[in-house]
Amino acid sequence: MKKRLILLLLPLLSLNLFAGLRDDYRHNLQKLTAKGSVVATEKQLIGFKKMVKKTYLSLIEKHKNDMSDEDKILAARMYNNISSPSKALLILKKVKVKKKNENYYYCTLGQTYFLLNKFKKAIASFKKINYSQPRVALDFVNVGFGLIKKGRYKLAESVFKDIVNSNVNNLNVRYFAYLGLMESFELQNRVKQGEAYFKELLKKITDKNEKILADNVESQLELIGKEAPKISNIVLSFNKKDIKLSQNRGKYTVVFFFSGRSKGSIMALPYIDGIYKKYRNRLEFIGINLFPQKVDRKKQEKFFTWFITQNKKIKYPVAIVGNDKTYRDYRVYTLPHFAIINPAGKIDKIFIGFPNENFNPLLSYLKKIGGKKK
Repeated sequence: MKKRLILLLLPLLSLNLFAGLRDDYRHNLQKLTAKGSVVATEKQLIGFKKMVKKTYLSLIEKHKNDMSDEDKILAARMYNNISSPSKALLILKKVKVKKKNENYYYCTLGQTYFLLNKFKKAIASFKKINYSQPRVALDFVNVGFGLIKKGRYKLAESVFKDIVNSNVNNLNVRYFAYLGLMESFELQNRVKQGEAYFKELLKKITDKNEKILADNVESQLELIGKEAPKISNIVLSFNKKDIKLSQNRGKYTVVFFFSGRSKGSIMALPYIDGIYKKYRNRLEFIGINLFPQKVDRKKQEKFFTWFITQNKKIKYPVAIVGNDKTYRDYRVYTLPHFAIINPAGKIDKIFIGFPNENFNPLLSYLKKIGGKKK
């Protein structure tokens, strides 16, 4: 998914403990993060990516002769982030693997092999990590989503099941592994098998909070193939006065639950902008926001107006709902949440969260259905 409420640059934040290259990287990362937070359109995103690439290449060149082993791993991750895995692999071959850096080394090596389409080597590298560190375990989850994006469903399932059955004690990591399994079952049209799998899984889970998360995933899976619920109790709307799903029959519709305070939502917006502009003859989007209770109404209306019409320049219809009925109907537990409705008005797929572009099955799926000829 998709899935992880991760900004374009956030996968590197966990490496800030490293020395040498670290200081320059951290200083530049603060600037890039500030600029990335206001990216609103596909055009701006393209420009931002060029800026990131130029910055990373300049930093690596500046420090190429004085890197520690930890710096080399950081440089490799920077290369991966700008889609240069061949260069990443070359620099990783120069690293002396020690106990203090082996987790990040094998995690980075796994990412690199994935980007080079050497999937079995990628999985083998991740199997050497210590799952007790959530950051590297989450990177393995993202590789699972990347395998889904590439249609390697069996390998993706093996990744998610490894994590579910491992010693990862972090609930967020385990939750995203459950979501990955759900997507894998969905995209293979194995919904019934997926439901049966989660029912068996729930019998084995002893932690109350984890049981709730797994149960949530199962409930989302059960929506596939059902009639899409109506959007109810709209108190504000933007870009269209009367927002109804029935108006989009004959087209795919993406119901996009998001928030101006969700990092994953902010990350998704410029991508959604680009897809909407390119495929709007076949794809429709409806954004959904929840009007918070017990908040000054005028201030909240002002925030929505600023966010949607000024700050993010959203062009598709957005409905602000006054209670959580629509959220409950669509089983929304994590933002962003995407429900894709087919031309017949039934829920076709569900995607949750928004991982890095390289690991994002939602984007590839939307491009697939958006590019189909009528």
